[in-house]
Amino acid sequence: MSDPPDSTFFLGIGAEKAGTSWLHRRLMEHPDVWTPPHKEIHYFDQVHLEDVGTRYRQIKYRALQKRVAATTWEDLAKPGRLSRMRWFAVQGLVSDVDDAWYRGLFAGAMTRYRLVGEITPSYAAIGEKGFRHMANLLPDARIIFLMRHPVDRLWSAVRYFAGRRPDSGVLESPEAMVSYASRPTNMAKSEYHVTMAQLAEVYPPEQILYAFYEDIFASEEAQLDFLRTVCEFLGVDHDAGAFVDMAEMVNASPPSPMPPQFGRAMTAKLANVFDEVERLMGRVPSSWRSSPG
Repeated sequence: MSDPPDSTFFLGIGAEKAGTSWLHRRLMEHPDVWTPPHKEIHYFDQVHLEDVGTRYRQIKYRALQKRVAATTWEDLAKPGRLSRMRWFAVQGLVSDVDDAWYRGLFAGAMTRYRLVGEITPSYAAIGEKGFRHMANLLPDARIIFLMRHPVDRLWSAVRYFAGRRPDSGVLESPEAMVSYASRPTNMAKSEYHVTMAQLAEVYPPEQILYAFYEDIFASEEAQLDFLRTVCEFLGVDHDAGAFVDMAEMVNASPPSPMPPQFGRAMTAKLANVFDEVERLMGRVPSSWRSSPG
């Protein structure tokens, strides 16, 4: 990608239900940062995950098309609304996508902003071939990967899916919950050590920022410290005043106690993740060594 000398590209690759929507909202508030008008482009996962294919983008863009169709003249008078609609029409609402299409999403912004990029949490599961594709297309990209207690993350993902698909029956029994959580892509999104190893094959360590959900959301001060770290990592100025609603939880799943059977089953399936992440990171949050939930 031919970037202006002072333009940096970033990618948030996950993990799903680990604070990525909160981070996306905070980065949108920064005056030197541009992200697409909606979170999650779903490009690399569409190409490299067989059980995803075009499904994620089809669902998202059907919703966007309905929103476009329902737009009123009053809506168009709102600041930024017309430019968002133009972006969707020219760039976002297309069916055939490739590397040139993906580059085109950001080309205009790269001439005006110090930092551009996107966050799609399912990129964490795109595998070795997917990360090679990413690195070939974006060799200088800065990568952010947030991690949450692997079983807590899955439980949050189960509840989020059930909220969007109440007819799915996912919450009917612990067995149904475990079955959904155990799908290959869902498991891959919690196998952080695999993602870390695949990233290390294609990106140097100075281009990757790892962080733990539990550390970030320990307090508002911890959130500010993390945003300072992110700004330094991404090469933009840190201004705490730019972040207007630190306590806002974005896209959070409704709270609900985790069934013990689900916790035991998924802890057994993901037992090696805890040790491997601790080996790679030098530590994990203390709560990771407690019972999930």
